[in-house]
Amino acid sequence: MSEDHHSQPHDPSSSPVLWARPWDLVTPIETTGVCSGISVVEFNHKIYAFFMVDDIPGRLGLSYLLLDNNTDNKLVELTQEYLEVHNPARGRPAVTVHEGHLFCFYTTLDQRVLYHVFSGVQWTHAQEVPGVLTQHAPSVSSMNGQLYLGVQGTSNGEFYHKVFENYEWGNTLKASGVRFKGTPSLAGNGSRMYAALTGVDDSMELYTLDNDVWKLLYRSGFYKVQGSPTLYAGGSMLICISVNAHDQRAVTEVLGAQGLGQTHPQFPYHLSVTNGKYLSEPSLVYVGEALYLIGRRPCNDVGISLFKPPISG
Repeated sequence: MSEDHHSQPHDPSSSPVLWARPWDLVTPIETTGVCSGISVVEFNHKIYAFFMVDDIPGRLGLSYLLLDNNTDNKLVELTQEYLEVHNPARGRPAVTVHEGHLFCFYTTLDQRVLYHVFSGVQWTHAQEVPGVLTQHAPSVSSMNGQLYLGVQGTSNGEFYHKVFENYEWGNTLKASGVRFKGTPSLAGNGSRMYAALTGVDDSMELYTLDNDVWKLLYRSGFYKVQGSPTLYAGGSMLICISVNAHDQRAVTEVLGAQGLGQTHPQFPYHLSVTNGKYLSEPSLVYVGEALYLIGRRPCNDVGISLFKPPISG
């Protein structure tokens, strides 16, 4: 099946943009109750996909799918589990693996950020992130023994982050001059922390953290973002996926993390677009050499799509 390729603005002085082959839907998972974006993480050799559910009218919950490859090397559902949470808001959960444990964060209706920690056997009770209030979902990423949390403030679209290290939370730091919409997406690559944001003009913006200062590296001019982007870091690459406001298809931009710099940002060398539409922010995950996209489709199922051919990092 071929892709619909809309003409996109491109600076001829930049690196050439290649439209990659389409994503192939390999596994639709129905009756999950998904009602938010999806966050995905690998933990103990399994894939965990977290999202909010509205199985009970007027009441939200937090659920996750446990996924693994079957004998045909296809990512499939093993089970669906539920996490006991307190008055969650509708924003997607934020997850990361830190110091051998799985951390899951979410925003509550009273704008607090709570989190649970999974040892692989059981979940802890809810703990609160101190000094943080937000109406939007948080984002988290672990790198070099530090867990970074990013949120939008309660006014003016301000960007804040803080660090969890040695079982203690540091100060909440405001990013000077940064304004954005929705939810940030953090990803650590090597020794650098990155954040993808929806700018005030609905473009995707990529920042890096340098001595507690967020610096703009790249602003995409290929589409307008619906909702918030998702950033994935692996190997020598950063991959950003966003829902295109024009047609609700998911657009994937692949950038070379090693080539990104303040003076010479590397433009995307791959752009790909899905055949199907998505209602909320999808996520990306590598399973071996296979790159999967996992997201909420208009029929309210969880769609798992495979990128062909594989992108090597």
